[in-house]
Amino acid sequence: MVLADFYRALATQNIERIWPLYTYLYDNSLLGTLTKQNYYQLLTYSTRARATHTNYYRLLALVDDMKEHGIPLRLTDYNSLISWIGGRPVPIIKPRHLKEAMDVFEEMQESDHLNAKGEVIRKEPIRPSVETFNTLIAIASRVPDFRTAQKLYRDMISRGLRPDVYTYSTLIGLVGKIGDTRGIEDLLNDVHKNLTRDQLRHVELWNSIMSAYACNGLYDKVNELLEQMKVRNNKHARNKPFGVKKTKKWERGIPAPDAESYRIYIDMMIRQGEPFDKTLDKFYEMKCRSIIPIIQTYNSLFRSLMNPIEKFPDLVSKKNPERFKNRVLLKKLYLSFKRDLAQVEPNSETLYTLVSAFLDLEDTKTALEVFVFLSNYKKSAIPTPKTEKSIQYSAVAILAKEKHAISTNNPTKMEPSKELLDRLTAIVTEKTSL
Repeated sequence: MVLADFYRALATQNIERIWPLYTYLYDNSLLGTLTKQNYYQLLTYSTRARATHTNYYRLLALVDDMKEHGIPLRLTDYNSLISWIGGRPVPIIKPRHLKEAMDVFEEMQESDHLNAKGEVIRKEPIRPSVETFNTLIAIASRVPDFRTAQKLYRDMISRGLRPDVYTYSTLIGLVGKIGDTRGIEDLLNDVHKNLTRDQLRHVELWNSIMSAYACNGLYDKVNELLEQMKVRNNKHARNKPFGVKKTKKWERGIPAPDAESYRIYIDMMIRQGEPFDKTLDKFYEMKCRSIIPIIQTYNSLFRSLMNPIEKFPDLVSKKNPERFKNRVLLKKLYLSFKRDLAQVEPNSETLYTLVSAFLDLEDTKTALEVFVFLSNYKKSAIPTPKTEKSIQYSAVAILAKEKHAISTNNPTKMEPSKELLDRLTAIVTEKTSL
């Protein structure tokens, strides 16, 4: 009966339903009734599960059980395990995550391993693949640890493995992050030597180069790259219709820009201190090319209108002749954002930056409207408040609920920061007391 329930749960591919029954089998020493295929299914569903600490420890327990029962891990299993152990469930990867991932990398190439009882178990050594090295290089780049990434890159080449677009995109992003401009050029030389013409057309590679240049203040080069990508007839390699005549631009390997290309460029303009209206022109240029912005672009634009004041800006704001102009532009941008909601998913940063921007521009009414709208986004619909008073009372109700009982069940839920809640509470309390 229990096994039948387990197999029904296994068919759902939902680890949350599978794990309680798996634990029951473990506690009652029934794991021996599972087949090798069952274990591989469990491992696949575990690695596809949401990246949480709970699922991480479930994955480790499952791997230990597989080793205990003599079920060898495959190359794809090791690649997924390296990704999880290398910090997938955490927002910030630390050197220990890289070290533990490297330990798994060494283990997969060994011909034996120790089980939980300390016994030596023989196994077939597994040769790492390009994906294995790419995963490790990505972990090293997030630490960041350039020496380890460089060592992995050289090891990869020495084994006769050909680096791909992902390899070079990650490495270029890393050397840009650490400020090694000469390293960027050295890698670009390798790119032209080792990548095919089709691979050179991948927009992800061009975006990594743009980002690396932008991180180091090489704005002219960033502008040059985007202008080349904007030339007509540039296409993504995968989108080129069969039989289409290759143009000279196509032969040069130039892709069309995407939403990430424009995000990089817009972020660069913000760092340069370009006027907001000029930055918006670049944003609407992207829209004219039928490119839907990503949420990070909206968040950057909203944040650029926030005033970095320690306490509540609405109480100690400085007069700014540009404030009214920026307020109008922000409302226009907000309308564009609402039109894109079907394709752009807002997050907690969106809530914080957009509401804060309106507050800093002294538009409290719109700030409260935005807070109510985003707080109720994808929840049961509520009537849109019509008056300033109804906006204030709706905000009070939501603030009280959010401040004392923020739900963590839904990982995609937008959660206002304590700083924003305190600020809005002070504003609403002041207005309702008048």
